[in-house]
Amino acid sequence: MNDVLDRFGRLLVSEVRDVAVAVALKSLRGQMKDQASEELDAALAPVPESTRKLLEAFATDLVDSTLHDLLSFFEGAEEFLIAFQENENDLVDLNEISDGLAGELVTEEGWISRFSDLGTILD
Repeated sequence: MNDVLDRFGRLLVSEVRDVAVAVALKSLRGQMKDQASEELDAALAPVPESTRKLLEAFATDLVDSTLHDLLSFFEGAEEFLIAFQENENDLVDLNEISDGLAGELVTEEGWISRFSDLGTILD
């Protein structure tokens, strides 16, 4: 059943977490061309590089914290289910096969460390 958890974790990290972090970092680095991002880039122009790095770490932590809280929500909400449909008849409740979905995300051997193309900014 770890294979099911890893498949879910890999998709969550690559399709949700890394995409959100990449957009945040591109905005903070002036690589986006929408008006809000250009205004942010102009506002950050006088900010030292060390402060920019802190903002990048904060943005990454915010995305990770949000995903952690979302997974914690699903762990505690009995009326909702995160499940994997293996075939037409088999539905696997991810909460049942994990000792804590939120912990699967952030531990040293967790999904982010194993599946992220971005890793964490301050590594």
